[in-house]
This record gives sequence, C-alpha cells and structure tokens, in this order.
Amino acid sequence: MTPASKSTILPPLPRRDEERVVYAGIGPNTRQSNDSTEPLMDPPVSIHDPYGWMRDDDRTDEEVLTYLKAENEYSKAMTEHLGGLQAELYDEFLSR
Repeated sequence: MTPASKSTILPPLPRRDEERVVYAGIGPNTRQSNDSTEPLMDPPVSIHDPYGWMRDDDRTDEEVLTYLKAENEYSKAMTEHLGGLQAELYDEFLSR
C-alpha cells in the first residue's frame, strides 16, 4: 500500500449517544474505597458519557464487536508498513 492510498482510508467513527450520562457522587448503591479521603459529591453531578454504549463486560454486543473489528482493520492497514520493524523488535525482546 502506498502512502497516497493510506490517506484515502478513513478510520471508523463510533456513534455518539449524546443523551447518555453517568452520575458521580452519592447515590443508590454508592461505594467508596476504604482508603479514599475525598468526600463524595452530594448531590451527584451528571457527566456526559457519549461513548458509554461501548462498555460491554460480557463481550457479546454485536455493535461493539463490529466497531472493534473495524478499528483493528484500520490499525492494521495503517501500520502494515511497519511489519519488518515489528518483527525486528519482537525478536529483540525475545533475545533479552
């Protein structure tokens, strides 16, 4: 792949959920670490979280998996010219 053709490859863009928020502070089922000295915010403060939809602890959400596959393909396409260097660095790591 030539450098000129790389400029035509666009990174995948995740959707943004502009309505999504998370709350920081005192709320139902709020826990704080035992060694924290910071007081929790009361009342809670809403924090915009447009990419929170990507959190998938079970690794089963097809939308998230499809997006991650597209990200991996884009990264691979953008870094394929570094294959020789990657192999060289890997061999060097193994030798130490």
